Amino acid sequence: RVPKNARSGIYAAWFDFEKDGVAHRYPVTFIVKKSREAKKAPIAVMCSSTTWRAYGGTPFALNNPNELQFWGTGGSKNDPANPPAYNFYRDHASGQPSYQVGLQIPWPSAGPGVLYSDPEVGYSHLMRGERFLHTWLEKQGYDFDVITNLDLHRNPDLLDGYKTLLINGHDEYWSREMYEGLDDYLKEGGTTTVLSGNTMFWRITVDDELGIMECRKYGPNIGGRKFASVGEAYHSFDKKRGSLMRNCGLPPWKNIGLECSGWWGGSNNGVYTANEKSRDHFLFRKPEPIYFSDRDFFGGAKSGSRKAGGHEGDIRLSSYNPATTIPEGATFPEEPQGIETLASLKRENAKVLDYFANFGIQKDATLVDMIYWERPEGGKVFNAGAIGFGWALDADPKQT
Repeated sequence: RVPKNARSGIYAAWFDFEKDGVAHRYPVTFIVKKSREAKKAPIAVMCSSTTWRAYGGTPFALNNPNELQFWGTGGSKNDPANPPAYNFYRDHASGQPSYQVGLQIPWPSAGPGVLYSDPEVGYSHLMRGERFLHTWLEKQGYDFDVITNLDLHRNPDLLDGYKTLLINGHDEYWSREMYEGLDDYLKEGGTTTVLSGNTMFWRITVDDELGIMECRKYGPNIGGRKFASVGEAYHSFDKKRGSLMRNCGLPPWKNIGLECSGWWGGSNNGVYTANEKSRDHFLFRKPEPIYFSDRDFFGGAKSGSRKAGGHEGDIRLSSYNPATTIPEGATFPEEPQGIETLASLKRENAKVLDYFANFGIQKDATLVDMIYWERPEGGKVFNAGAIGFGWALDADPKQT
C-alpha cells in the first residue's frame, strides 16, 4: 500500500531471481501519484505512458534490460518460448495488424536502462529520457506533481488548479479526451510547456473495463501496418475515425501550435539556432538573462551527442517548405495568429514529413521549431518541439 504522504514521481521495483541456475534482475517501473486529498503543486508534469505502452514489444521476454542497452522500436529479442510480442510497431504472429494492446501487462520498454541509441550516446525516447527533466526540476527546487496521459484521459478536468502543465519526452499517443481537456484548460487561462516532439501524432481510445488501448494507424510510410486497410481505420470502442490526430479533427497545431516534421534516427541529434529577431524575447531575459554573444546555437552540450533535437521533431505550419504537396480535394490549413518562432533546428537536404504524411527531401529543411504562442482562444504555450529537450536541459552551458 502506497503511503498517503508518498512523493509523486516515477519509481522502479527490482526483482532478483534465478532461472536454470542463471541470475536475473528485473526492473518494474511504476508511477506514484499524489493523494487526492493533498494540495496540488504549481506544476503538473505528464508522463508519456501511452507511448511507453505503444512501444512495449516483447513484454514477456526474460532478458529485459536492467543495464543500459539499445531497445528497438519493435522491442527486444523475444524469449525462446515465443510468448506474445506484438506492439503498435510489430504485427501479430501471422501478420495481422496490431490495433490493440493490453494495459495490464509488463512494459519493459519503460525500464530505467532502455536506450534508443548506442550506450556511449545515452539517448532514450521513452521513460528513461523523461526522467532527466524530473531530476532537473528536483535539482532546481521546483515543486511538481507527476501525472500520466491516462490520468488526463480519465479526468479531463485534472489540470484545473495547476499553474502549468509540462508535456515531456515523446508524447505521441493522445485521446480526444486528453486533447479537449488541455484545450479547455488553456481556454480558461492555463499555460503549457511542451518539452516533447512528435506530440499528439496518433489518436487512441481506451477501454478500462477490458484493460485495452486501441490505435489504428493507416499508411506504412508513417508507421501504419502493412495489412492495415483504410476501411479498418475506425475504432471498435467509439466507432470514430482513427489514425493521425489531424485526420480525426484534432490537429496538434490548433492546440499547441506545431505539427510533426518526421524522424531521423536516435543518434543524430541537433541544437537550435536562435532567431535573430527573438533574442530579446522575455523568455531569454527572465527569470535569468541568456545572451548569445559567443554563439548562435543552444539546446545541448557544445560537444558530444547530448542535444535537444532528436530523434523526432515538430514545426509550424508556415515552416513546411514548400508548404506541402496538396492532394486533390484537400486544403492546407491556415496557421493561427500570434505564434512567435524563438529558434529552429534546420538541415540542408533533409527528409521531412509533409502535412499530408508524405516524406520528401527539402533543400532548406526545418526539423524543429521552438515557439511561444499566446493563443487567441486563451492560454499560453511554449513548445520546444523536440523529444530530446529534457535530456539536454542541463547540458547546455548558461550564457551570461
